[in-house]
Amino acid sequence: METMVQKQLSAELQELYLKNKEWLSDILFLDEEVRFFRKLFDKVITLAIHERKIEGLYPINISLTKLSEKRQLLKEVIVKHQGLLASAIKDQSEIGMELLNENAEISKEIKSLFAEERAVRKNLYALSENIFEEENKHHLLSK
Repeated sequence: METMVQKQLSAELQELYLKNKEWLSDILFLDEEVRFFRKLFDKVITLAIHERKIEGLYPINISLTKLSEKRQLLKEVIVKHQGLLASAIKDQSEIGMELLNENAEISKEIKSLFAEERAVRKNLYALSENIFEEENKHHLLSK
């Protein structure tokens, strides 16, 4: 009976560990997204200054900075949590409620982070589209 419980425990720990690895992969993907958003933002800044539409840049810049900071903190938490899970798997120790609660909190934070990322992306794309359209009109009129 105890062997059956240990196998179940081991399977649950391994499932949590794999989920944790998936989260880390998601965070690393977000690194690339934010890097792309920064490049786009830099391009938009140049055009926004030219088109005198600077007022829309500040909130997006703040959001990008907060997104980067939150992503970095969450990455550190996930790496630490993954270490705890690996240790628990290795030692065949029981899953404590604290570990499960931390896992649930990380899951909630990841969902929140990606919701924030979608909002930043939507705002940046909308601003970019507006500025690019104005830039194209300006070029057409100057020809």
